Amino acid sequence: MEETYPWKWQKFAKKSLKIKRSSWASGGLFDLDRLEEDIALLENRMTEPDFWNDNIAAQKTSQELNELKMKYETFNNMQELSDETELYLEMLEEDDSVQEELEETLEKLDKIMTSYEMTLLLSEPYDHNNAILEITYIGYRPQEIAIKGQTRVDIKLAEDTQKLDEVVVVGYGTQKKATLTGAVASLKGEELAKVSQPNMKANLIGKIPGVRYQESTGEPGVDSSDRFNIRGFGEPLVIVDGVERPFTQIDPNEIASMNVLKDASAAVYGFKGVNGVIIIETKKGEMSRPKINYSYSIGLQSPVKNLEMMNAYEYAYYRNQALMNAGQSKRFTDEEVEKYRTGSDPINYPSTDWYAETVRKVAPKQQHNLNINGGSEKIRYFFSLGYLDQESILKSTQEFKRYNFRSNITAEITSKLNAEVGLGGHIDYPRARRPHWRHSVFSQGSAECPCLCQ
Repeated sequence: MEETYPWKWQKFAKKSLKIKRSSWASGGLFDLDRLEEDIALLENRMTEPDFWNDNIAAQKTSQELNELKMKYETFNNMQELSDETELYLEMLEEDDSVQEELEETLEKLDKIMTSYEMTLLLSEPYDHNNAILEITYIGYRPQEIAIKGQTRVDIKLAEDTQKLDEVVVVGYGTQKKATLTGAVASLKGEELAKVSQPNMKANLIGKIPGVRYQESTGEPGVDSSDRFNIRGFGEPLVIVDGVERPFTQIDPNEIASMNVLKDASAAVYGFKGVNGVIIIETKKGEMSRPKINYSYSIGLQSPVKNLEMMNAYEYAYYRNQALMNAGQSKRFTDEEVEKYRTGSDPINYPSTDWYAETVRKVAPKQQHNLNINGGSEKIRYFFSLGYLDQESILKSTQEFKRYNFRSNITAEITSKLNAEVGLGGHIDYPRARRPHWRHSVFSQGSAECPCLCQ
């Protein structure tokens, strides 16, 4: 029969037959008799003299009755269409002329079933946490609406004038978002500081559309510059407080805003801005009493997946098997394999878990920042000190430390003339935690080497 009708609606036919079989079961998929009893019970309850004495309970009962009637109507239609589908399928084996009627019936059945499945997904009895519909659009405030079984939701978005009035730093000054036509993405410093990464490039992952970064190594303090780009067009130009400089080692607590210019907005920078421009503004002092802020983050790093390594016996055994399958002689004698298995001679026939010896289960990381800002109408200041300590997953890799400092002072000389002095930098301090051996047992010849390096 499967070759008799097209595959596009074949699945609907099978679904119809499944519905039919389910409806024959005890209780049935539709259980129309039970629905009729529940409807009749609620209707009798509504005829009682004191039914409307409790308005809240009465409204709830009325709503329940309407839902049951709608469910009964839906189930009844699905049952009738399912019966028609089965009839047409039986007739189709002898008469091809009913194929058009079958397709129409299946189309109606599919629409009803799709609508009912969506109702089940968004109905409170089947979604105890209540489905939440989130609506977002540029220039408007985001809204979250609880569905609670509604099949139609009217939404009116309110303009977010605050967002449109935000000032974006571009190459030729500043401009409001409302009048900006170029592709510019903005990010506040507070968002960068929420998830602090030792490498600022890694901190941008998932935060700005079009910005891509892939780490090629997990070594602390290493910057994979060749894997950082905007829309895949190479490494962008980075401007920090009006000066071209790297930004990977900047403490995120020092950043006030970050703007990414992706198209013609970066044309003012000429050839250097062909791959996009990242403009970073560091924090400045505010006209207020001195404010002292301290923040810290402590975390643990762990491998995504720990490798399961063979022990010495397993390696020797399967290495011999592989060589014999290839028509070659054994690498290990039976006596050597047995010594690896029993561990009777650990000096000459050791079994070392090299993965456990070289990789830590967890590696701690901590980052601290202390900053002070304030000032008067004439002079404002911002001072920041940062400290990062990150250990590597690999035991042989150096521990990475970084000290950040920044000082921004703004002085008002006249009403139309300001002077700014900014100093910033970082000191990296790699320190070896364990000795590095120049000679390894893996460099020995196969005749003298008792380890399993061959």
